[in-house]
Amino acid sequence: MIRFFLIVCLLLAPSVVMAQTAVTGRSLSVNLAADHVDISLGFNGADLSLFGVKNKPGDMAIIVRGPEQTVVVRRKNKALGIWMNTRSVEFLNVPVYYDLAVSVPENELAPMDILKKNRIGLDALDLGVEKNENEETLDNFREALIRNQQEGGHFPLTPKPVTFISDDFFRADFHVPADVPTGTYLIETILFQNGKVIDRRETRLRVAQVGFSARLYRFAYDSSFVYGLAAVFMAMLSGAGAHLLFRRHAL
Repeated sequence: MIRFFLIVCLLLAPSVVMAQTAVTGRSLSVNLAADHVDISLGFNGADLSLFGVKNKPGDMAIIVRGPEQTVVVRRKNKALGIWMNTRSVEFLNVPVYYDLAVSVPENELAPMDILKKNRIGLDALDLGVEKNENEETLDNFREALIRNQQEGGHFPLTPKPVTFISDDFFRADFHVPADVPTGTYLIETILFQNGKVIDRRETRLRVAQVGFSARLYRFAYDSSFVYGLAAVFMAMLSGAGAHLLFRRHAL
């Protein structure tokens, strides 16, 4: 049944998006297969599909960007025989999740100043810092930040492809990892022509916890002290149970 529903959505998507383009009179129209990601117990990630139609020639870039946060990157060095944090840089505008799909390589879309203005590609992300740092130090810590985000699946290793199903109808597929933070995610679809932006559409994706997971999260947030006591009690109970079990086997 679910497979049948997905096939129907895929078949109807071109006509729906084309109708939107005709009604709005714009050169670009997009639609998500689902505009929300529900996080519940056992959630192991989700696949996200975006469909679109363009009625003018040009190259495409699709950016998925989550809420921004402050991230501290620390460097460890050996001092007095132990490893300890000796240097850190605080980045202010780090998206919790970032992914990108392009129809051509990034450097063929537009000049670097336009890529930076639209935050297209990891090199174009504006990751501000609170304190002034020399360029070499900042580059090293920035590379470490991006590498850590890539290892967690929150930044792409390489851009995804924009797949053209017909001359004007396209789609792009992304994967949202299991530990992605909740919040509202922005999806920007940009149409380039001769290195210039000629149209842009914004779509929003809601990532939220549902069911028992959501209730547990609200309880932990609203009653943090009680939740902490319950967590300690459960840990002690588990430890006592394990002790009795192994003691019985030892006897």
